[in-house]
Amino acid sequence: METIYIQYFLDIASGSTYEEVADKYHISQSSISKSIAHLENDLGVDLFVKKQHRASLTPAGKEFYTKIKDLQPRFSEILHDELGMTAVQLSAHYGDKYLDDDSFSGFFRVLNDLGMTAYIHHTPVPVEYNTLYEYNNLRRSYGRCADQEIAIGREIFSGFFNKYPKVKFVHSML
Repeated sequence: METIYIQYFLDIASGSTYEEVADKYHISQSSISKSIAHLENDLGVDLFVKKQHRASLTPAGKEFYTKIKDLQPRFSEILHDELGMTAVQLSAHYGDKYLDDDSFSGFFRVLNDLGMTAYIHHTPVPVEYNTLYEYNNLRRSYGRCADQEIAIGREIFSGFFNKYPKVKFVHSML
């Protein structure tokens, strides 16, 4: 179960439509529907009855809502106050997915809600395997520069920074 699914559930249970929740998180309405379906599958119960453009809670949905509605503030309190967590360190990309990819959106929404700093490290991108140049410091430096250009360019032009205005992004090269 992903924590963002619970946030979607809380928003809908509080009276928002699936469309409003999708707009809030900058994802498609079908992604919200799939997330709720995953949550229902994980819990083994139906949480909502959908009628036209609104969803109403089932008895199981009401019980779940009552149990979890106060957990989000506690989650933030644990991270900041008890664990002292104020930042995370990330790579600029994981495999072929850069941080502006939708698969990271739930994670960045949490960082945004918590107002955390994200330190993003740039590593050399793989250059063609059969290259004529041996892997040396010059090639490593070029790879880092290219990686940083790609990552930051994607973040700027995808609206990534606008989606998460409370996250302080710090880019570095290792």
